[in-house]
This record gives sequence, structure tokens and C-alpha cells, in this order.
Amino acid sequence: MEKLIMAAGCALRMDDIDLSEAGNAQAGGESTPKDKPAILLLHGFLETLEAWDELATLLAPRFRVVRIDLPGHGISQTLGEVHTMEFCAQAAAAAMEQPGIGRYLVAGHSMGGYVALEMLRQFPDRLSGLVLVNSTPDPDTDEKKKERQRQIGIIKAGKKDLLAIEAIRGRFAEGNRKRLADRVEEFETMAEVCEEAGCIALLNGMAQRADSNPVLEKTDVQVMLAAGKEDTLMPAENLERLRGLHPRMQVHVLENCAHMAQAEQPQRLAELILNFLP
Repeated sequence: MEKLIMAAGCALRMDDIDLSEAGNAQAGGESTPKDKPAILLLHGFLETLEAWDELATLLAPRFRVVRIDLPGHGISQTLGEVHTMEFCAQAAAAAMEQPGIGRYLVAGHSMGGYVALEMLRQFPDRLSGLVLVNSTPDPDTDEKKKERQRQIGIIKAGKKDLLAIEAIRGRFAEGNRKRLADRVEEFETMAEVCEEAGCIALLNGMAQRADSNPVLEKTDVQVMLAAGKEDTLMPAENLERLRGLHPRMQVHVLENCAHMAQAEQPQRLAELILNFLP
């Protein structure tokens, strides 16, 4: 069920999926959404909750699936010139309080992973597990901060749509762009509906985010990282470095996949999530 809510002083679009009848028909069970473990899905930059469409459907028979448009994206509200990851995490956690969901698994794609890591920092007792999808606990490098400023400049020049096309197509593996042409177009449409002010606020927030590696070192929450083998934003050497830094973290490399695992390899990603926690 989709609705607009207020969370941490921000108007958010939220989707609390009830596919229990379909799931029960397959499993022969009689469970209700409240009986299922919950999972919160957090999208990436220039995306909306529709980024998770395939994965949400695959998970719904086993999970109560909740998705939101993060502040500044989709039809959620933009508040000010900077949306810190701390603020986005507070909004996401407040959204989960409204339906009375106490503990839940959270999965975040790219920027959504930064928000999920901040949730782990602020609200560790609420998380049953954390899944990073094409994301990293590392803060922005100086080079990456400069790139975010370049993107802000493009948006302020009134060329956000060009930035969206450049960013979205580059996130898919070259071999998948034709195969998933309809889905690529859907992601481009998601980017188009994200308002300029919200994009700028989130770019500023991502550039300011803290190093989350110390959080992962100390946490008792189970963590998994899934990234594409062809992801140029998460090259193999970075994955190996993170694997060495966090030996308790599960790390999975997805074949035939770049930066959009939830769209390029939804079946494999769903399988990993379904098998992640006992």
C-alpha cells in the first residue's frame, strides 16, 4: 500500500507491499504481513522506490517489503540545501516506526547504502541485518567530492536531464544496456522526476558523509555487500580491500552486472538476501 507520511519533519512517499496472498498461494501458508520479517529497501541517487520493483516482488512472499522515496527524490520533500545521510537515516527510521515495525533488515543501493550505514550507526538495535548493494562504507575521496560539485554545476545550469542520461546508462554493464533497454528507460524516467533542489541537497549530503568503516568494525549486526563484477564505481580492488578490513562481512561479486544489481541481477540478489539471515 502506497501512502504519504511525515517522518522526521519531512513528507515521504512510502510503499508497504502486501503480496501475502500471492506468497501464501505459493507456500501454502496462512501468514500475514505482520508475521513476516520486514525489509526496508533504500534506493540510490537519481532513483525512486520503483528502482526495487523486481526485487520487491521476489522478496514479498518471504518479507514484508517497505520502500520509501528518500528525502529530495521521487515525490518526497526537499528540506534545505543539504540532506545529510544522518537526516535521511532519521527519516527512514521514523518511517518504519509508523507501521509499528520494530526490527528489520535494511538494504541500500549505492546512496541508499550510505543511508543504511548511517542507520546502523544511529539505530543499531533496530536492524536485524544490513545489505549494501553496489555501495561502500568509504567516505568520498577529494576526487569524488570534486565530481559531485561538477554534477551540482550541471544541475544549476539547467542540464539535469543530460546528467541523468549520462549517469544512468553508465551504471549498467555495456552488455546489459540493450537487453534491459526498457528498464534503463524506466530509470531515466525516475531521474527526470527527481527535482533539481533535491538532487543538489543529496549530492551535498553524500560529499559530507562520514567514514563508516569504524561502524562496521564494531557492529554485531550481520552485514553483506553485493556488487557487480563490471561496476566501475566499485572496482575489484576496492572489494578485496573491504573484504580484508571486515572479515565478518559477506562479500558477493555478481557476474554480468555493473552498478545496478537490483535491475541487472534481481534473481541472484534476491537469492542472496533470502539466504542471508537464519
